[in-house]
Amino acid sequence: MPPRKPLDPVFRPKETDASQVQCTVCAEGVPEERHSWIAVTSAAAHLKTSAHSQAVALARIRTQEKEAGLKKLQSEREAASATDELRMIQFTAHRPVASASSKLMSAEERDMWEDYRVNGADFSVGDDIEDQQKQRRRLQEEADVFGLWNPDATARLLGFGGEGARDQVQETKTIS
Repeated sequence: MPPRKPLDPVFRPKETDASQVQCTVCAEGVPEERHSWIAVTSAAAHLKTSAHSQAVALARIRTQEKEAGLKKLQSEREAASATDELRMIQFTAHRPVASASSKLMSAEERDMWEDYRVNGADFSVGDDIEDQQKQRRRLQEEADVFGLWNPDATARLLGFGGEGARDQVQETKTIS
């Protein structure tokens, strides 16, 4: 009996039955319960089937996509590392200097420089006049709704403060 040819590396033998093999290319991406086993004697013929050719083509596409993704990731990392050099440049930190006329800073000047150190150059220059006018109109509308400017009219609108209510108040006063 002539010696057996070695099995193609795409096949793996079944652990429980050495006469059965599985094509790892065709099994890729298929759930375990749907894997099919082939007789060792049919392995060479399997390599020539259209199903195997399609699986090889699909595996090649997956490999190319994976390699393209890895290349893209590598180029992004290289681009990021190139910009890292810019972030690592040390800038001179400027400190507040006392005025020439006075060697000692006043408390206000110290507070100003401390605020500048903490907050930088961000500061408020006040509200815009147009914004203040809008806010004033909004507050006036809300005050009218809540009856702050004209509580009697608001009470009447809500059903309170009519003549009947005054009569009830008078009756309550006379009873007590």
